[in-house]
Amino acid sequence: MTSPSTKPTAVSLRAAQPADAALIYAALEQTMRGFVEATWGNWSPERVREESEHDAHDPRTRIVQCNGIDCGVLQVEPRASEWWVQMCYLLPSHQAMGIGTVLLREVQERAQRGGLPVRLRVLKVNPAKAFYLKLGFVLYQQCDDYFYLQWRP
Repeated sequence: MTSPSTKPTAVSLRAAQPADAALIYAALEQTMRGFVEATWGNWSPERVREESEHDAHDPRTRIVQCNGIDCGVLQVEPRASEWWVQMCYLLPSHQAMGIGTVLLREVQERAQRGGLPVRLRVLKVNPAKAFYLKLGFVLYQQCDDYFYLQWRP
């Protein structure tokens, strides 16, 4: 197992396949369950499994690999006015290794070529907001449950 202080040597993406639904579910459960329960009071395994199945078939969904090992999921939707990051979840065993930074810097570079902002939302109870702020994202909107963040080129 790689220590958390080790920087990834090879971060790559591959298209999600139907068989990846279990990995997508695991990434969501391990990274988001506590925040979902803190925000809305419950976690619905059935609903999340169904969404994971759907996401495994979505052509925008990518499986994140570090040194050839599946370690998370990324889903980005390039839109006419923005690049929307729908999902960026890394298994806890692969967090704090620089993988998320590599992924989001690439999204930022691609959006910058088109002169578009990168936007996402994060649950207010999720400390990942600090990670996004370090990457240059700023708050542009909020509601009861979410902070909406953006990065502009």
